[in-house]
Amino acid sequence: MNVNAGTLNIYGNMTNTSSATISGGASMVVQAGGTLTNSGTITNNGTLTISSGATLANTGTIEGTGTSSLPALTVSSNISLPNGATYSSISIINGVTLTAEGDLKTDTLSLGSGTISLKSGTLSISSNITGSSSVNTISSDGKSSLNLTANANGTLYFDQTNSGTTNSFINLTLNTSGTITLGNAIRISGVYTSSSGILNTSDNLTLISSSPGSYGQIAPGNGTITGNITMEMTASGTGAGWRPIALPLVSTLANLSGINQVYSGHTPANEINTYYWNPAQNGTTGLCNGWTAASSTDDNTRPYIIYANNNSNGLHDFSGKLSVSGTNSTGNKTFNLFAYTDPDTSSGITMATGWNFIPNPYPCNLSISALLSTRNTNFTPSYKAIHVYNYASQQYEVYSSSGVSIVNYHNTESGNTISNIPPFAGFWVKSSSNQTLTITNAERTTSTSNVATLLKNNYDLLRLNVSDANGMKDQCVVYFTADATQGFDNIGDAYKLDGLGAAPSLSSLIGGARLSINALPSSLNEVSIPLSYKSNTKGKAEISLDFSELDAAWNVLLEDKLTGIKMDLKNGAYSFENNGTNNLRFILHLEKKGATGIGISGEAGFELYQDFNTVYINLVEKEPVYISIYTLSGKLMAQYELENPGHQTIPNQMIQEPGVYIVEARSTGFRKTLKVIK
Repeated sequence: MNVNAGTLNIYGNMTNTSSATISGGASMVVQAGGTLTNSGTITNNGTLTISSGATLANTGTIEGTGTSSLPALTVSSNISLPNGATYSSISIINGVTLTAEGDLKTDTLSLGSGTISLKSGTLSISSNITGSSSVNTISSDGKSSLNLTANANGTLYFDQTNSGTTNSFINLTLNTSGTITLGNAIRISGVYTSSSGILNTSDNLTLISSSPGSYGQIAPGNGTITGNITMEMTASGTGAGWRPIALPLVSTLANLSGINQVYSGHTPANEINTYYWNPAQNGTTGLCNGWTAASSTDDNTRPYIIYANNNSNGLHDFSGKLSVSGTNSTGNKTFNLFAYTDPDTSSGITMATGWNFIPNPYPCNLSISALLSTRNTNFTPSYKAIHVYNYASQQYEVYSSSGVSIVNYHNTESGNTISNIPPFAGFWVKSSSNQTLTITNAERTTSTSNVATLLKNNYDLLRLNVSDANGMKDQCVVYFTADATQGFDNIGDAYKLDGLGAAPSLSSLIGGARLSINALPSSLNEVSIPLSYKSNTKGKAEISLDFSELDAAWNVLLEDKLTGIKMDLKNGAYSFENNGTNNLRFILHLEKKGATGIGISGEAGFELYQDFNTVYINLVEKEPVYISIYTLSGKLMAQYELENPGHQTIPNQMIQEPGVYIVEARSTGFRKTLKVIK
């Protein structure tokens, strides 16, 4: 559709879905009653006029050097406008309703008497707003948004007929040189975004939450918010347990509702359920103060743990939804870190020293990847991992700057874990010295992407999962990288923090330290790793292997020192009876196939592995394989040849006496050895 000369008058309906041009000196006029629907591009180098009483339904682009005159719309009877309708002004009179069947744009809005009803679209206003009142309102279907730009200025009232819908919007955007005042309650389920302008909430803004993974947020920006905000967060359950809770607004515990709090000074003292962690030194002992009873005046500069139990006769009840009111929290937040020892661990070991509990201080998520980025010089601790407690799994989830994380994703209720620290959450960092940590707007995000995408790297990695007799689970990780050492690495390794509940704890050991993430040098071809298992739940437990991220060349053997059983975890899970006392009963043996060969390349035509007390060899190809059995001193005990393909066992009579032996399998160009404990 091109207008090259003269005037094109449109009296009915015209649609442009691709491109159209109005040449210089030419005109297009949409007359009263006509509609121009544009979802493509109109290049106007002449004159485009939308007459009064005409409609421009524009979801595309209007550009060029010409003059575009948008229509003024006066609504005196109930009407509906198509998606993308655009006007220079909208004035509603006579108490009628204008229904927008999608996006609606206008420069000015006058609600002298009537209502705009939004249906799953965005209302964009770029100039003055007048006449809005408690009866002249903007009404939403709960799926619409507001976009206030340019010179937008004025007071907005919203339909309160159904506060779960008619005053609820997904997003609110404010990029204006003016001031927008909220005349009555508005509820935001998505994001409030502002790069300029002033939003006066008049205490009428609520960021709502409908589920544990769905909640309103305030994005970082240069706009100003005056007045109070209310923010909600839905918990994953209301059962008995400790919950780490931070305040995402400038507020105090007195303004936190939804969970009963019993503060310091209460008697009896064992009913106090609200504590904060004080990492500063307690006297000259080298120990920190540890858990300290909180008061109602404690604020958002620290997180808390609050015990809830709905069976406690009202004392510690929890509704399942947290709510706090306060002013917007933005800008840099600096926290003092201390390097003193947990007073519950008097040994002073490195693992128990320097733990600090930090809040997410903002009404939006914190990006874990940005927080732990090597480019973020504000994250000063040399230990580059954070620990976040998950009530659903009763475990600490661990996030490492290496990109490896422990998320206990096999727990039923923790599958929606996000790759960011949500509002209302606290997290643990570990410092080796007294220093500061600063969190800035650069670490803030409104993204809620799944944790599986967090800093994903293609490591050679295995995950060990344990499940106790009650179905509670835990996980630890071992992986290989060129940057690791066999000692503790601040970047790559992560300590194990036990959960606050009855969940089991599985970790690998380096010296006296228990690790949830253990990074090992990629140059290793064989390693044995002690494992610690802690659980007060007696009965049948199970350790299984997730080797979906592990090179297929690795053999993974679990040794139970209590029973003497050795099992290849790649063949299935290992079940054992937990008596509650044998914490150091397992050893994980890893060996890479073909790794002992010298100057050998390619794949061997056989596999050699051990399951319990039996040694197996699997001949993949029909090629002779020579088996030799040696003592550790090198004495040859037995030797024979295998020719038939398939799984075969090495006869037990060839290794009769208890001891440690080396089984060697050799074919043309390949050699494989296996250490066997009889």
